[in-house]
Amino acid sequence: MAEQVSSRRGLRQFFSELRRRHVLETAGIYLAGGWLLIEAADILFPVFSLPDFFMRILVFSVFAGFPVILFLSWIFDISLRGLIRTDKARAAATISFDDIPQRSIAVLPFSNMSGSADNDYFGDGLAEELLNLLAKIESLKVAARTSSFALRDQKLDAREIGSTLGVWHVLEGSVRQAGQRIRITAQLIEAPTGYHLWSETFDRDLDDIFAIQDEIATAIVDALQLAIAGKRSQSRSDAELPTENIEAYQYFLRATYLWQRRGADAIGGAIRALEQAVELDPDYAEAYARLAAAEAILHEFTQEPREPGFARAEAHARKAIALDPGLGEPHGVLGYMALRLWKWRESELHFARALQLQDTLPTLHQWFSNLLNDLGEHERAEQALAAAHALDPLSPTANNLVAFTAFLRGHDDIARKHSALAREYGIGGGIPDIVDFVVSLRRGDRADALTIWRPHLVRCGLEPNDWLEPVVDGILDSSGREAAGKALRDAIQNGTIDERQAFFHAALLADELVFDVAQAMLADHVLTHVWLFLPEARALITDKRFFRLMDTIGLVDYWRAQGTPPAFERALGERLH
Repeated sequence: MAEQVSSRRGLRQFFSELRRRHVLETAGIYLAGGWLLIEAADILFPVFSLPDFFMRILVFSVFAGFPVILFLSWIFDISLRGLIRTDKARAAATISFDDIPQRSIAVLPFSNMSGSADNDYFGDGLAEELLNLLAKIESLKVAARTSSFALRDQKLDAREIGSTLGVWHVLEGSVRQAGQRIRITAQLIEAPTGYHLWSETFDRDLDDIFAIQDEIATAIVDALQLAIAGKRSQSRSDAELPTENIEAYQYFLRATYLWQRRGADAIGGAIRALEQAVELDPDYAEAYARLAAAEAILHEFTQEPREPGFARAEAHARKAIALDPGLGEPHGVLGYMALRLWKWRESELHFARALQLQDTLPTLHQWFSNLLNDLGEHERAEQALAAAHALDPLSPTANNLVAFTAFLRGHDDIARKHSALAREYGIGGGIPDIVDFVVSLRRGDRADALTIWRPHLVRCGLEPNDWLEPVVDGILDSSGREAAGKALRDAIQNGTIDERQAFFHAALLADELVFDVAQAMLADHVLTHVWLFLPEARALITDKRFFRLMDTIGLVDYWRAQGTPPAFERALGERLH
């Protein structure tokens, strides 16, 4: 049976590749042309009294040329521009849709045809709103925004997009805005075949934007023959619309566009746009939720203190929940802030509620994995990230966190693989550098470790000339630990290393210095205690100061109430029970 399934799969893949290379299309055209040529010769040759062997030569030539044309069409694209060799990278990958559910879709960013880059936000926002609308359909798998939008400029066909994102259907389109008039074109494509299942152009007033979204969603439901709670229409009532104020909605779309770009200027611009949105519509729940998220992370990109942003974020999040209790994002924001303030159980409850309401939002799974890693629950963190990665496989953040969690557990091959993907998708330095540095050390590759780490430290504004090599040598060889510890202490005294880097390197050395450095980091809630969970630092877990440190940040109380992580049960079990 398995051989039969494998054989059928192989045949499907073979015929899929024939279609991709246009072999069948070329063969059909050649046979039709050959037949017409023979028919014409059968009429004209007698007129010119040509011998019969001319007809035999023609028929033989047509049949002999058939395998040649098949071979050429496999190797080359035969077009009006001549023979163009098939892209090797694309030809090498045989795309299989055997494991992809047919009820799945990716929504690509709608092309901006307005002639002004200032309107890019509208096409992106429209696509994201459609994506969110479709994601509410339980029987439909929808690729996440980051992954779908990552393919914007890669010039892939529908088959390649479907294979990359793991979806059977692709929705693409364009939008042209002129004043208060918009023209939206949308088309639904079946990825395995490239066939258009549905296409429509909407010429409407901007006030009809929500009706257009509903019509597109309904058309997709009809085309995919989805059963959705007995309804064929996806039209929303007035109460279900995010806002009745179109100007506020445009500000929300602009803010979402900026939010996705991150950076100090982008987040600041998103906050200003969202403030305009809620001023125009004080009951706009989704705008308050996104405003809460932007305020919560603003301190990560600016020099602004965290506390004022957190206070504003909490107020906006609670306002969003009051307006729409069904939103998951504001609960996620509250969970994120509680995590940063070491309010572990509060954070856990907020994330549980957020994921109960909106488990299709990858960011919630990613934030939840951060909490689980901080709790020492790395296996559960991997499960949360598996969900995030399945929703958003091309997300740089998801791959970044998969690499981080794998490296905490000592799964170096997985860590290195996803570290490389995070870099490829746009994350530079940071976690990928940390992962690659430590994995190189674990493999005993001193030169590679220094090549990775020295530029990283320089980018962080540090001067690693005097202390880096002794520390690396101490990590690689326990006989050098004493000299490495001294080098770190001297660097702290000389100001050539900051507290965060000193804590990280001391953890890799399993040096008691971590406990001294930690005390200076507690007041500002900037202690990255997760470094003490690294395999290299496990010797410190039995130290009484480790227990006291975990007690100070509230983890001892959490572990006593909720259970000790498996990795620490043996070392801490007696003290916790």
